[in-house]
Amino acid sequence: YNLFQANAVKGAVGLVFTAISLVFFIAAGKIYWPYAAALAIGNWVGGGLGSSFQIRKGERWVQLVVLMLGMLMASKLLFDVCLAWFKQ
Repeated sequence: YNLFQANAVKGAVGLVFTAISLVFFIAAGKIYWPYAAALAIGNWVGGGLGSSFQIRKGERWVQLVVLMLGMLMASKLLFDVCLAWFKQ
């Protein structure tokens, strides 16, 4: 798969798993609807912006952005762990 196909498959799989889990959470009464609505809107807007960015900039740009964000998150986690270790 190229990045476009992989994202399409990921989205379809995510939709199926989310729909199944949503049924169980609704049945159990475990959904706080204001947060759920904010999350749904954020996912919708983010998905639209992300897909338009991917179409405009191409696969290489998306790979670089994902790599940079992954490195940024890993650095943040490492920083938090080191900070907690030094506080002990």
